[in-house]
Amino acid sequence: WENYLDNPYKPPQGSLGGNEEIMNYENVITTQQTLHDHLMWQARMYGFNDEEMSLAEILINYIDDDGYILTPLEEIAQSENVATNDLEDVLKFIHEFDPAGVGARNLKECLLVQAHIVEEDTTDLVHLLNNHLKDLEKRNYENIAKAMGRDIREVVDMCKIIFAILLGYIP
Repeated sequence: WENYLDNPYKPPQGSLGGNEEIMNYENVITTQQTLHDHLMWQARMYGFNDEEMSLAEILINYIDDDGYILTPLEEIAQSENVATNDLEDVLKFIHEFDPAGVGARNLKECLLVQAHIVEEDTTDLVHLLNNHLKDLEKRNYENIAKAMGRDIREVVDMCKIIFAILLGYIP
């Protein structure tokens, strides 16, 4: 790549001698893919059996443009005539799809799903998200450190991971 980029040769900017135009491949190849399309493609590639695929499709249909499922699973199960437990089982797999955190039902669940992707040992991170989200919102690191029995620097490091997730720097 370095050799390619350093090459002083530039293609001609004018015409090619006739009425020919340089093909702009962006105009030929571009398509608009929705989140729904992307998730359905992943579901088809995942290796679900027919029943799981049907449940995945139901769940994907309830995912909004922001990636959340805002309808309670019990309500989805009732309206789609399926078992809530079956939806919950398949939802765990959808949480592994791209973008990370898709299919979450709220911000907390979205962060928890992404935390499992980022860190191998998420015990402290999960504890922080489950028990100290309000303090995290206020950036009250001292209170979190005291409650968790941790050094404030460790808490700040965990919070940096969470903020990186929120800002989209991690997955």
